[in-house]
Amino acid sequence: MKPIKMHAQISLLLISSLLLTLSGCGELSYKRGATASDFQHSKQACSSKHKIDTEIESCLAQSGWLVVDMNKSMVTEASLNTTSDSLFDGEKLPANKSTRPLDTSTIGSWWKAGATANSLSTDSEACTQQLGEQHQPQHNMTLVTLGLLDCMKTKGWFALKQ
Repeated sequence: MKPIKMHAQISLLLISSLLLTLSGCGELSYKRGATASDFQHSKQACSSKHKIDTEIESCLAQSGWLVVDMNKSMVTEASLNTTSDSLFDGEKLPANKSTRPLDTSTIGSWWKAGATANSLSTDSEACTQQLGEQHQPQHNMTLVTLGLLDCMKTKGWFALKQ
């Protein structure tokens, strides 16, 4: 009886560890033809030259790496136009930052663990129905609105921007 109990405990521990690993936070890095050790070498080289995260990310981008931090929002804040040709009858728009759901973003590829191309189509159609036809993706899901991008994130998708 004890060996079965021990086996069950080990199985539970392994499954729990796997689930924590899969649901954990982190970053996704990509460079065509490169390996994980290539990324680590590039990241160490950039970290030795720069101390600020944005400078390290910029250094990696200059080396050809695409790095997506899964903890950060995929929708970037766009500063509002504060010129006199605003939407408010001659008033200037506020100087704060806002996200415009109908602004577009160019996507290089979509990623979701265990998903297929059909899953991508199904989820994008569901988001388009939820948000409205103005959020319909274009060019085979490579040109999407920020609203659709955010909706896809809630469905577990990660987008690699071009």
